[in-house]
Amino acid sequence: MNPFGRRPHSYAIALLSLALHCSGSPGSRAPTPAVTLANEKMSVKVETQPFGLTVTNAAGVVLLSTVGARAGSYAGFGATHRSVAFRAHILEGFDYQDQTDAPFAHLDHVAVVAATGTTASLDLDGNGVRAHLDLKLDGAELRLDARVDGPGAPLDGDQALPGINLATMAFDLDKEEHFFGLGERLVTVDHRGRTYESWVEEGGIGQGEASAPGPNNPAPNGPQMSHAPIPFFLSSRGYALWQDTGFRTGTSFGAERPDAWRLYAAEPALHVSIFVHDAPADSIADFTRKTGRASLPAPWVFGPRRRMDTNAMVQGVPEMELLRTRHVPTTAADDATHFLPIGSQVGREAELKDWVGRLHRWGFKAIGYYNAYVSVTDARAAADAQKARAAGYFLKMEDGSEANAFMISAGPQTVATIDMTNPDAVTWYGTILQRALDLGYDGWMLDFGEYIPQHAQMFDGRTGWEMHNAYPVLYEKTVFEYLQKVRGDDFMFFARSGGAGSQAYAPVIWSGDPAASYDDEKGLPAQVRSGINAGLSGIAFWGSDISGYACVNDPPPDKTLYLRWAEFGALSSD
Repeated sequence: MNPFGRRPHSYAIALLSLALHCSGSPGSRAPTPAVTLANEKMSVKVETQPFGLTVTNAAGVVLLSTVGARAGSYAGFGATHRSVAFRAHILEGFDYQDQTDAPFAHLDHVAVVAATGTTASLDLDGNGVRAHLDLKLDGAELRLDARVDGPGAPLDGDQALPGINLATMAFDLDKEEHFFGLGERLVTVDHRGRTYESWVEEGGIGQGEASAPGPNNPAPNGPQMSHAPIPFFLSSRGYALWQDTGFRTGTSFGAERPDAWRLYAAEPALHVSIFVHDAPADSIADFTRKTGRASLPAPWVFGPRRRMDTNAMVQGVPEMELLRTRHVPTTAADDATHFLPIGSQVGREAELKDWVGRLHRWGFKAIGYYNAYVSVTDARAAADAQKARAAGYFLKMEDGSEANAFMISAGPQTVATIDMTNPDAVTWYGTILQRALDLGYDGWMLDFGEYIPQHAQMFDGRTGWEMHNAYPVLYEKTVFEYLQKVRGDDFMFFARSGGAGSQAYAPVIWSGDPAASYDDEKGLPAQVRSGINAGLSGIAFWGSDISGYACVNDPPPDKTLYLRWAEFGALSSD
């Protein structure tokens, strides 16, 4: 429980300011000698008063150095309370947080608890806040783990985690330094000059933040939006950095200060791995060594896939036959049968089994549709909803209520989320997946994953604050392990949401619902950037909907757009 409770804004700030000025002056204490860690790949110098961290590669080139000019949120190590208010919304999948940071404490004084040639254990304090920091060199990796402890001052109406709930580090920014990766990012490839947060959410609807809102440019939109944000990036200076956490993270690459960049995590901790390599591929290899290697999908996964309605006819001929007789290369037919959330196969099992059998006879693989939810408003899903609710398989909120969400999947509806941290729910989910396999399907779209509310309470005790970003990876792991168990390597699913580790489980990531246009934030140009950034973030197999999907604010696509997108798709792995 936050010791300050819910106080008016000015009172809360006054309390924190009192802590900042009454905690003692670090300069009045005897300085602790600097510590240097070193191996054959790098050296790390830790200054102790004030705290500073300098990382140098084996050639003696300084790669990272914490800022000397401390101000506001910029410090070698800082912490604060971030207050959060949630705006009213309909769809849970978008980010509706309004964030306000209290004044930052700068943890400048260091006491060295223990040190060896490659490890150091430090106690930091400053402005009434304390932290413990462990550093370890392991080959080309510098691992940093810190835990912060101290009071936080919430603003009125605060709905955030109590106490100190955000930690940050800031570094000098070289004039020639550039940054790449961070998962699927649609607006930039070089992220210098941008602030990006990693928070899994639905893709934008509108034309981007540069266009004025209006009837043809609905909200939400903006550069932050990503189905698969990954807090891993590459620097042109010869290092890469990964924030190893499910909590919300952020990086500001010269957007707030032209001479500095910073990282932060919305938790009272920092868990960071820094990889030092001249070749970016080596840093990506280190990152995926820790988060999971991509496995090679079945060969047919790389063939063209066609969206095809069940029993579709074209020019009076079954579409599957026409594709073959016209010699149109097509490997898989995706009929979008929604086994979840609505159970659209109910009552159609014989029809679908016949349909899939004919697809196989014509040489196609059959692809259906799943997500991680069960409709509580569609009658076809009533039996599944009743069973899962009675068994406690659905995600709950902190107050014990069911964490339902409104979404549009085969129509607007209310759904309950399957709690993938519950082993029994995972087992039951496997029986739901088996329904498609029993009808002969070879795989499916694995949609959504972005709908975990912050105040959810998972079965294993973790909250939605931590699991919102982690859920897509756990969701994909559940499906991957089941399919591998029952089908070996002969399967595929393509997932929309993702995070650090998705590459180990999702055979393919696809970019969601792009605009069928040249729109710079949502259309074809954005997909090219998205694929580049995904690849630089460890996602080996990625693709997009050729010619786009949504026409919310643009005219239908023309022939040129289709041809250009087909060229891009031919060079993508999905």
